[in-house]
Amino acid sequence: MGAVGRRSAGFGLVEIMVALSIVAINVVGWTATLQVVLTLVRRIGELGSGLDPAAVAGAACGLGCLVPRAAPAGAGPASRRARRRPWRRVRRGVSLVELLVAMAVGATVLAGLAAATAATGRAARGANQVVDAATVRSALPALLREVVETAGRDMPDACGLDAAAGASRLVFRRALGDGSIVVDEVFAGFDGGGRPALYLRRVPHARQPWVEDVTAFTVERVQTTVDTTAERVRVERVVVRVAHAALEAPLEVAIALPHRPCLEAHP
Repeated sequence: MGAVGRRSAGFGLVEIMVALSIVAINVVGWTATLQVVLTLVRRIGELGSGLDPAAVAGAACGLGCLVPRAAPAGAGPASRRARRRPWRRVRRGVSLVELLVAMAVGATVLAGLAAATAATGRAARGANQVVDAATVRSALPALLREVVETAGRDMPDACGLDAAAGASRLVFRRALGDGSIVVDEVFAGFDGGGRPALYLRRVPHARQPWVEDVTAFTVERVQTTVDTTAERVRVERVVVRVAHAALEAPLEVAIALPHRPCLEAHP
């Protein structure tokens, strides 16, 4: 009896395709971001290691480099290489400015990916809402008619229906196949967690959610006729209004009562 709730909570083909698309976009985006950042850091390191120490030293020393200095005794190629090694070791690393540039580029790319992911999530939620609304519009009226139309079945004299315009619940009696008489009621309420739902309760048993996310249930109209032979007021049709969280406007459902139950107050 919770067909609408289960169907709206399940995953259809469109929802699965949207979810897979979101996962694929996230994987590609994060991979591209990491590749860009790593390539940038590697390139900055290569540029730093490719600088000529002599040119940098010449630019830094200014006029003092115009006068060559005499090399100390015993200073050969090995000594010059030893003096250059500290400079090369320092330039092979990554400076603070380079790290900041890499972080700025990565943050910019990640911000773009976050915006794209958020837009994709909004599109997925919109698609789910469309699917849920279509399911509720097609299934909820059918469920109500299937249950309420049995009111007064096999009860031509001892029938009973409690329905009044503006009421928030619909109570009716019917006979089962074994001859037992049951009383059912349909109404909207909230479960223990505060979630709205439509309930179909068999009196006096405990209530159980029938259709989830139903926010309101109201009897709009009750169409009656007078049975002159039995001097009873019988109901030919009731119109109820049901509001659901997935629908922008409430549903108005007309339910014909072929067994014409008597309009009586529920004891």
